Amino acid sequence: MKTLILGLLITLVSTLVVSCSDEEKSEDLLVVPKTAQPVVGVDETQFARLIDFYMIVYALEKYKLKHQAYPISSDRGRGWDGLYSRFGESRSDWIPGLVPEFLPELPRDPRMNTSTSEQYLYKSDGANYKLLAHSPDDCQEVLKAFPSLIDPRRNCWAYGYWTPKGATW
Repeated sequence: MKTLILGLLITLVSTLVVSCSDEEKSEDLLVVPKTAQPVVGVDETQFARLIDFYMIVYALEKYKLKHQAYPISSDRGRGWDGLYSRFGESRSDWIPGLVPEFLPELPRDPRMNTSTSEQYLYKSDGANYKLLAHSPDDCQEVLKAFPSLIDPRRNCWAYGYWTPKGATW
């Protein structure tokens, strides 16, 4: 009887290991954002921008795993690129290389306007990055809920995620 039960347990465990070992799941387990602050999970927030940034941050890490660097922004990493930006390049692929392999499309600031100062902005030299919601209308609420996301250089003019060395940009 003990042999039968042991055999059933081994079969069950083998089946579970095989069914949980598909490539997509193992890739997701390897991706850990290198941000200076903890990434707020999709289920932890109702802020649309943070949900967008969650997807972007994980896509950036998958890109880095494949290319050994983050996508470089304009002007050899000195520009702040966005869909509409006066601080760098304005373009639909404002984070080059993420779409379609790592994201189906790049998200857009929920205000959906063309103001160059009210957009998502991205800056990266390849080794580090900073991703911001610039001039967001919900900054005070984000400050109360997630103070570590407020940009130390801009106070409540921006919030987002950055690698430790990107914090000072």
